Amino acid sequence: MNFNTSSLYLTSIQRIMVDQVKMEEIVAAIRAGEKTGIDDGIDLWTFNAAPAHEKEMLGRQYLSLAENVSQQYLYRRTDDAVSAETRLYLIEENKISLHNYSLRELINKKEIIKVAAAMREGQLKEYQSWLDQYAGCPGCLYWITLELSLAVYDERAPMEWDAISQQLFKQLAEGGDARACHELANHYYFNTSEKDEVIKWRQRAIAEGESEDLKELADFIIDEYPEKIVIALDTLHSMQENGLHMAWAWWKEGHVYTQGIGTVKPDPAKGFALIQKASELGLTVAKGDLAYHYHKGIGVPKDLHKALELLEEANEASRTFNNQQFYSPDEEGEGPVEEGDYEEQIEMIRKELDQ
Repeated sequence: MNFNTSSLYLTSIQRIMVDQVKMEEIVAAIRAGEKTGIDDGIDLWTFNAAPAHEKEMLGRQYLSLAENVSQQYLYRRTDDAVSAETRLYLIEENKISLHNYSLRELINKKEIIKVAAAMREGQLKEYQSWLDQYAGCPGCLYWITLELSLAVYDERAPMEWDAISQQLFKQLAEGGDARACHELANHYYFNTSEKDEVIKWRQRAIAEGESEDLKELADFIIDEYPEKIVIALDTLHSMQENGLHMAWAWWKEGHVYTQGIGTVKPDPAKGFALIQKASELGLTVAKGDLAYHYHKGIGVPKDLHKALELLEEANEASRTFNNQQFYSPDEEGEGPVEEGDYEEQIEMIRKELDQ
């Protein structure tokens, strides 16, 4: 579907990609080890000659290539040569995501932010012109497509545009954009429930660098597609081995064995041991689940005193967690947000102990 470009678009918000000559100059400077700065509209990234850090994630090696004033680092895979298409990965310290994008996208990011803002402000019909304009930068096309899909979602654009945005995501995903793979998986989950497509694109997103999709994949299979439980267990083990949402992964695996899911037969003792690992790593909801195991004698001898002790600890930890979330909305907790109300369970056990 194409639209005529408006005069307002032509006169006030038309932007151009960084030209190829400028691109080559920047790439040459980075290759030569010259100190080079790139302002992406959000951060100023300084590219340095010598790598400051080396990391291993999911069996791959990464070298730092640039840093910002917050001491966040952009990495490249050690086997990737530096070019305009070199993939860059923002690997957060003690966090999860490997958001990948190209050097070309980084250099053009300031302008694509303005395009995305214009689309949010209502200039949606010009999307085809922007797609044409940024055709040489697949990462830039992702942001245009994302804005188009969001406009459909909140009814700023006609529903028939949904098929357009999903086709664009698919083209980008097939080209290796991990974020587009993630969006496709979400689409199949929320709109068509094509379970195998969800798994396909989650796995492709992971392979392309979006490690956050490990959690999404395991959660989806355990809750929605138990026939594929082997894939979920492999995913949880990968998370545990790589320290990615590790406490959550132990907790989730514990539930698989406690309940028995798919071809996995119930093994309450093993489930208890796994949930205990998650609790020891500080996952409050796991501590609450341990209390339930002691309360009911599931996989461990029944012990009301121990159940009460654990619930009181969980209740206090959860209350503290929620207070931190209220006053520090940017702070992230490990695992799901605990709702923090164990008072009813505590009172119930106290009554049992008094009888």
